[in-house]
Amino acid sequence: MKSSPLSSRRSSSSSPLTKTSMRISLSKKLKKTTSNVIGKTKKKRQQPKGLDKTMKTTKKIIEILDPEQQQIKKQIMKKTKRKMKISMENRKKITAFTTSSTIISNYLYIY
Repeated sequence: MKSSPLSSRRSSSSSPLTKTSMRISLSKKLKKTTSNVIGKTKKKRQQPKGLDKTMKTTKKIIEILDPEQQQIKKQIMKKTKRKMKISMENRKKITAFTTSSTIISNYLYIY
């Protein structure tokens, strides 16, 4: 009869220790995984930058060598600039309309 309360006490005293040790181990694991993830993402970001630079330099060399390609590029740039201007104008119109409509709705709400 006396041994049963002792065994229950032991289990209760040891369980908080195991819980804290589990928490510590979990936090360590989390730190490791997060640091690994951060390291991997940084590496992935750095590699394409170098590749992009080399690709840009090769493109520049090709453009200098080939005058036909330069003309094609100029035409494409003109088209994209036109599209950009149109989209900017549309955005301005949309923002102006939304601001005016909100002002009107606020005015109607007040009165």
